[in-house]
Amino acid sequence: MADLGKQSLTSVDLSYMSSLTAEATLELARACGLKSLFLNGCTFVNDDFLEGLASALPGLKGLEADECIDVGNRGVRALALACPGLQRLAVQHSRCDDDALSLLAERCGSALRLLRISFCRRLTVQGLESLVTHAHGLQEISAGGCGMPNHIVARLCDACCDLRRLDVHWSRDLTDVHPLAWCAKLTSLNLSWCQVVDPDQLVAVLGRCVSLERLCLDGARFVDLSLVQVSTPPHLSPHSLPPTPQLA
Repeated sequence: MADLGKQSLTSVDLSYMSSLTAEATLELARACGLKSLFLNGCTFVNDDFLEGLASALPGLKGLEADECIDVGNRGVRALALACPGLQRLAVQHSRCDDDALSLLAERCGSALRLLRISFCRRLTVQGLESLVTHAHGLQEISAGGCGMPNHIVARLCDACCDLRRLDVHWSRDLTDVHPLAWCAKLTSLNLSWCQVVDPDQLVAVLGRCVSLERLCLDGARFVDLSLVQVSTPPHLSPHSLPPTPQLA
């Protein structure tokens, strides 16, 4: 693939290609000097592969490897150490843990703009604390199922003034959504299956987040049903709001 180095190719999406091999992918990435690589659902993506990728592409800006369940601590640490300019990382449903996330935040926090870590079951509040301490430039974060508690969400909203997309679905410890009103640039918010959502707080968020286009509340449990009595904020269409929740 020597001639590929002359190409202007910077990004390749190879997601869900079942016949692809680690060796061929690394050869392609190295030959083209890729800046972004999409490998969602590729079964060969593991810690060994990510170590090789980080070594081959220290200038890597973006990697999506959602549903690559063999990615763990070692692979994410390798990316953090070798690719300090990493701007986008997606490793949902991986084995990424607190040590890896903390190192990623410390090494890449100033560059990081997108992070998807939903259902990384080994993450705890310790790793999330490090993230909100260092990654103030985040514009999109997906952390569903990571148990985002109130104080982490409040710190995230306070620190990340450019936050545009926030997904914290299935955060059973999240009961206070009022800090979300600080995110004036928010365009997408997913609170699905959160345990308690106060309608008054939610209406305050909708009133402040004038750029909000997408709101997900399916499965969320409300304190009461007063949301139905509040008129729809002018920047949201009636279809953007969910039907009145029926509590058991």
